[in-house]
Amino acid sequence: MRSPKSTAAARSEACIVPAPRITRSLAREWSLLRRRARGSRFEDREFLFASLSPHLTLWMTGARPRWILVTTKATWIEWEAPLPTDLLVVHKYGLPTPAHVEWLRQTSARIGTTPVFAGDLDPLDLTAFAAWRSGNPELGEGRGSPLPLAYGGIDDAWKHGDTGSRNWPLRIMIDMMPFEREHWRFVKRLLPNVETLVGAECFRLLEGGHKIEIEGATNPAIHGRGYPGVVLRAL
Repeated sequence: MRSPKSTAAARSEACIVPAPRITRSLAREWSLLRRRARGSRFEDREFLFASLSPHLTLWMTGARPRWILVTTKATWIEWEAPLPTDLLVVHKYGLPTPAHVEWLRQTSARIGTTPVFAGDLDPLDLTAFAAWRSGNPELGEGRGSPLPLAYGGIDDAWKHGDTGSRNWPLRIMIDMMPFEREHWRFVKRLLPNVETLVGAECFRLLEGGHKIEIEGATNPAIHGRGYPGVVLRAL
């Protein structure tokens, strides 16, 4: 198995997609989507909270990390203990703030690595990836400088690559709520290369109104003991 640093480097070469260009039309559409999220339905409130949450958490066990993982969920990281000593985990639920983006830019430059992003296969976390990658977390027209960031989230490679070829059980697939389906339509305009990013199979799953959360894709009770570590080392 490749070392984390060499794997991250390979992932960086393969999975750095062009940074999203936020046009006036996209910025306006994002503003309207957030305004609609002020409704009373659960999925709307979750979207709004994730968009506004200011908290960022760091996980590390060594003093000299050599690679950085940015993730939207902490549970699957907690399943893998202890973490590699050369790994710095940046946990941010939902979208980052401008301060988070600049901190990651400076930190990854100082370490000399390209961070890898891992999150759910869903509209919210794909938007989070776009927000980090664009260097424009508010998704405003023409703002920000792109942040080097590789995509390591749930994609076809999780199913057929270094994590071991497997068929995902139906129980880890979740139906999108109506608001999430609307959000997915926005994501396809925000990330025109999203099919390349996640792969044809995962794209079809999203198009069919389904999503997969990273807890389901890594849960050792479903996939076997130690599986979160297998995924982590393959990123």
